[in-house]
Amino acid sequence: MSKLSFIIIEKSFVIREGLKKIINSFPETFVLKELTKSNDIVKQINQLKPDFLILNAKLLDDAHDDIRKMFTDRIQTKFIIFVGTKRENEHFAYFDEKISVDDTEEDIKKKLSEIIKTKLPERNQDEN
Repeated sequence: MSKLSFIIIEKSFVIREGLKKIINSFPETFVLKELTKSNDIVKQINQLKPDFLILNAKLLDDAHDDIRKMFTDRIQTKFIIFVGTKRENEHFAYFDEKISVDDTEEDIKKKLSEIIKTKLPERNQDEN
């Protein structure tokens, strides 16, 4: 089985490294690309076709219309929003998952584990 891929869009090096560490702890996943800006997000997703995209909510303003279009186009990428606090989570209902800066490592692992499981049946069918 091929591994599931992530693109991380986060300007903070420390946060990117923490997310990479968690993603790489799952044997079925890897980080395909890291970006510090949301410029050309649609182009990157269409070219690389990641299974998952983690996007910092603060960078969403630059790409909000592009992100909305991807949701309406029903692309296969699952979207995970990274927010500053748990209270902000209510504002991002159209994302597949939400991670907060307040989440513990275990919280993030649990959330990623659940969303990774949603892609595994698809991946297994694609390979058969």
